[in-house]
Amino acid sequence: MSNLHLLVEAGVITERDFQKIRKANPNHVPLYRILDYAEQRSGGRGSSLDISVEVIKRAHGSGKSIIDPVESIVSNALAFRKAAEANNIKRTMVRMAEGKNLGNMVERVPPGIRTTNKAYLLTTHSA
Repeated sequence: MSNLHLLVEAGVITERDFQKIRKANPNHVPLYRILDYAEQRSGGRGSSLDISVEVIKRAHGSGKSIIDPVESIVSNALAFRKAAEANNIKRTMVRMAEGKNLGNMVERVPPGIRTTNKAYLLTTHSA
């Protein structure tokens, strides 16, 4: 199985998108560029389960030195696996929320509700 097809199985991309990417790039080799320290430090993104960050990107040119393509392939494999596993976790949580035997440990919330970085614990005491 290709790394790209792993994203299809995890629901990150559709089979149609997979076919379009494969047709447009049958012999794709990632050519990552060497970044200076300031470029590496910028752009941190939120949650470790956040797969909204694109793992598949369009090609564009740069005058910077290219990292070893084998290292880039390994890096892509890790990024694709991470995105696929994060999406599998989210899909499992959805199935849990739809189940009946969890005692409201996980519940579906309506679209538009914003998440928070703070965790809250509600306890009740009987008098």
